[in-house]
Amino acid sequence: MNLHDLFVIPRQRTPDKLAVQFVSDAKTATEITYAELYAAVDRLAAGLQKWGLRKGDRVAFFLGNRPEFLVAYLAVIRLGAIMVPINLRYRRLELGHILSDCTPRLLITEQQQLGFLDDIGAEKQSLEATLLAEELPQWEADPATLQLPLVEADDLAVIMYTSGTTGRSKGAMITHNNMLTTITGLLAA
Repeated sequence: MNLHDLFVIPRQRTPDKLAVQFVSDAKTATEITYAELYAAVDRLAAGLQKWGLRKGDRVAFFLGNRPEFLVAYLAVIRLGAIMVPINLRYRRLELGHILSDCTPRLLITEQQQLGFLDDIGAEKQSLEATLLAEELPQWEADPATLQLPLVEADDLAVIMYTSGTTGRSKGAMITHNNMLTTITGLLAA
């Protein structure tokens, strides 16, 4: 079992149940059912695969908490790619280090974060594209075209960078199994 398989269970059992409720301000709320969530995930995964994202590729996320984060995250791990979250408080030094160290092919961010990336030069040379959360639908494709790779429990799911309190931050490589163990442990507790 991989991490994506775990998230698919509620889609199969309760497709019309609310999966995400996101309140961006006092007047605006977004509600997404499991069926809607996974339809969006499959469309984005198909688009990312059409673009050329493959199993083992790294995708940096410099993105705040929003529904697009979840859709993009699930689409990335569905393809067996590796998500690299970047703290939104990081600036040039930390951003540059992470981007040069993990060499992502793709960066997913949002319009308000683009200015922080302008100061980074050669460190982001591995990036082939930047996807804005606001433009996610433009990257979607027909989910019928998806050719899913075999994603196993011991495959990498996330590279999480440490805080770097004793030196340069280091990428902790976390497998699907590591994530599943953490989730089941938290649920049991």
